[in-house]
Amino acid sequence: MTGEWEYKLKQMEHGELERSRFMGEIVELTQKIVDRAKNFDESGFEPKPLGFNHPNGKPMVETLRNYETNDGSFTLRKVVAGRLLEPSEAKDLLEKRLIGRCKAFAARRAGPSLPR
Repeated sequence: MTGEWEYKLKQMEHGELERSRFMGEIVELTQKIVDRAKNFDESGFEPKPLGFNHPNGKPMVETLRNYETNDGSFTLRKVVAGRLLEPSEAKDLLEKRLIGRCKAFAARRAGPSLPR
């Protein structure tokens, strides 16, 4: 894709392609990518058993986006604050209602640091 864009940029540079046509193609491609992401269907993927249960006793499974009970009655997003929650952390969170100190969370805004 990048090579094709470079080629088209050279064509524009030499007056062989109009900018409006190139930008129209970029908009069209962007719309296709966004539509595919919005309408992504996980149905072809089998949930992976996690080997532990939710406090309600139902087995937990891992899907592409979530950790959830096998009947879908409880869902926990795998990505929290820009950080992927590991299965062991999800287990700790469900069983102990807390997890240990975590690194690599994305801050919503910069603020004062907490003392260590």
